[in-house]
Amino acid sequence: MFTIALRILRYGVKNFTRNGWLSTTTVIVTTISLLVSIWLMLFNVVTRTAIASVQDKIDISLYFKSSTSEDDILAIKEALEKLPDVKSVEYVSRDKALEQFRAAHKDDPTIVQALAELDENPL
Repeated sequence: MFTIALRILRYGVKNFTRNGWLSTTTVIVTTISLLVSIWLMLFNVVTRTAIASVQDKIDISLYFKSSTSEDDILAIKEALEKLPDVKSVEYVSRDKALEQFRAAHKDDPTIVQALAELDENPL
């Protein structure tokens, strides 16, 4: 058994050295084929992961004119919630948006002063 394996190895080395350029070319082509296959599989996995990650993080913001009634806004909100691809819908009123803006910028005196000088809600 050991002699058979040794004989196979000896003939393989002999044939490899006899046709050196052909053997080298074969090894290079095989290596390139394997590397391309591995690269394509890796690219496929990375692409699928990136697409799955982005699909869950899509956010869309809608802004309505100040003349739009609250009933119309709530009707649109309900219609959006019924869509199968929509995960959640959040309605932020003008007053609540102003409160959130003030809370986020409470440490910036320029913005606080600018908001105090305005007569109406800019949001």
